[in-house]
Amino acid sequence: MNNKFLFIFLFSISQSVDSKCGNPILSRISSGIQRNLICADNEFKIRSNIIQNGVSDEYFECVEFLLFYSQDNVNIFVEKYQYDIGNVSNSALESLVNHFIYTTPLAEKSEYRSGIKNFSETFFGPPPNKDGSNEINIIILDIRDNFSDDSNNYIAGYFDRNDQTDNATSNQKDIVYIDCYPTNMVADYPEEALFTLAHEYQHLLHFNSDPLEIIDENRFNPWLDEGLADLSPSILGFGNRQYGHFLSNTSIGLDQWINNGLEYYAKSALFIRYLYELDYLGASFIKNIFEDDNFQRLESIKHWIENFYGIEFNNIFEDWVINTSFNNYPQSDCISDVSKNIEINKNDNSYQSPEIPPYSFFNILIPNHSNSLEYLNNIYDDNVFIYNSNDKTVLDEIYNNFWMFPDTSYQNDYMYTFINDSENSKSNFINYEFKNRFSHNTLSFGVDIDNYISFDANKWYAGIEFYIDTTAMLTSVDFITANDNIVDLKISKGGIFYTPQIDTMKCSSTGSGLSRINISNENIYVNNEYVYVILGMNQNAMGYIESLNSMNSYYSLDGNTFIRLENVQSIDLNGNWAIELSYIDTIYTSYHDTINLGHIYPNPYNPIIGPDLETTIYSEKHEKYKIEIFNSLGQKINEIYNGFPAIDQEIIVKWDGKDYNGMIVGSGTYFLLHTYNNEVKKFKFTIIK
Repeated sequence: MNNKFLFIFLFSISQSVDSKCGNPILSRISSGIQRNLICADNEFKIRSNIIQNGVSDEYFECVEFLLFYSQDNVNIFVEKYQYDIGNVSNSALESLVNHFIYTTPLAEKSEYRSGIKNFSETFFGPPPNKDGSNEINIIILDIRDNFSDDSNNYIAGYFDRNDQTDNATSNQKDIVYIDCYPTNMVADYPEEALFTLAHEYQHLLHFNSDPLEIIDENRFNPWLDEGLADLSPSILGFGNRQYGHFLSNTSIGLDQWINNGLEYYAKSALFIRYLYELDYLGASFIKNIFEDDNFQRLESIKHWIENFYGIEFNNIFEDWVINTSFNNYPQSDCISDVSKNIEINKNDNSYQSPEIPPYSFFNILIPNHSNSLEYLNNIYDDNVFIYNSNDKTVLDEIYNNFWMFPDTSYQNDYMYTFINDSENSKSNFINYEFKNRFSHNTLSFGVDIDNYISFDANKWYAGIEFYIDTTAMLTSVDFITANDNIVDLKISKGGIFYTPQIDTMKCSSTGSGLSRINISNENIYVNNEYVYVILGMNQNAMGYIESLNSMNSYYSLDGNTFIRLENVQSIDLNGNWAIELSYIDTIYTSYHDTINLGHIYPNPYNPIIGPDLETTIYSEKHEKYKIEIFNSLGQKINEIYNGFPAIDQEIIVKWDGKDYNGMIVGSGTYFLLHTYNNEVKKFKFTIIK
């Protein structure tokens, strides 16, 4: 897959690519870099190729710099050549100075708005002060990373541990390096450079606090350090990682860092952000693991959580999996879930997963036509859960390796999540067999994208035409965009200008992999006719597939006038958007099961802020029901229903989170048991206060 970014605005083309931190690439400091290198007073010792053969620390050059700013114990230097050719502007540098030293106005809390430097040193800790001057040096340069216009990634910045040594190649100062090409250091508000500066400054501070965090005698693993570094710009208002890089590939271990792939950055950023947002952990916990130089990485997190907060780490991890599977990053106003590793879409399907390493999880999206699932391996109950992908509520755990889907109207997707929370190094493989009652079909021009395309820096629309040659109900729209953002969905039948069947449904995209909007509950039926899918987006780009025989794609700048892609002037666009439309080739009727139990909502549940936890009963005959709450030790907490429900009526039973004594129960894992006609159905849920 060639993930170039093609930006079309007024029919001009430019590149936009994914950036990375240089720290995980730098090799261990060794005596091998003790070569004699003497630079002039206006020069710094710069890595001549930061990614060269994994031994980049052996290769340095002297580069001339201009001193732009020297005040408040902060020095900012600019590579002279880059300044001379216009890759760095005075306005961008002034913005960098202002946000680093004085103000971060978009920070989440008022006490965080006094600049990157003050926030970071208060929130995390002091810098190393290598040369004893108490000065911080910010070096703006074109980082030597082999970037070219045909490349899809580059190094946006780094902190070099070598500068904290007395090696002949060391500058022997507290330094962070910020890229100026292709990073935009010309804009009045250089957001990416500010994100990188906050990120890299944390690395400098963390080295002073715990130099073994990323490297020890046995392994090199920066996952926690990178997660902490991404937390800083996130809470300062400089944006977040594109979490979709991880959401589309969750089967990587929490404490793994196999390569410098963007999925590892996104995974670490998500987890650390989650710990920070937990009320009972928060900023103090982050500072504890930052300062901890007795334990590193996962061992440090476990040590503090289990010994000082009295919480099992596995409970924290499983709660994070649930929230991540619900795609709560970022919040959106649509009912959708995009966090899937694979999708089952065949009538009969047996499947074996890839390797699922320790402290990872694997999601399978099961479309609304599914009837039952059978798990062919033996597992522990607490390693698996299934939830309704539409309203993001945990439905059930699998017992006896078999589960029947309760949605007889077939209007809900389900997500099946396997969690490997093992503490050993053994990876797991899982086998499934799915049975589907109806045929599920997907129309697509492909998802192996060649480019990302945008027609405006602001709002614009991508439209695509499909023909469905049967009687069917539309179930979902999948698409690929370049960035995490909100998209608007419209669907029309017959013509692209016809009155939409769906208008302005919104959903967040992931910026990596397919994003899904479930439309099965919209009851859109077609009968041998054309369907037009229109996606409106703001500051985003749509995936594009080249060289297809059928060109069925459009664009619009106003949402009213649509132009075929092949009619774009001065550029050859002969392909289609990376958009899929799924449908079921039957007409459904909705009805209740004879006995309908369940659907706990919300899950996870917070009894402090409410609303009450809800579960449902539906019975067609006169039977006694009992609903009880148990904790993870099997102790009965409360009984919230005992009686005979009305026949042919849905009964909603609520629980306020209190035990028999009227006290709100603590955070943790709980079970709700339905008992009826001597049968028991068990639902697992989580309380987080």
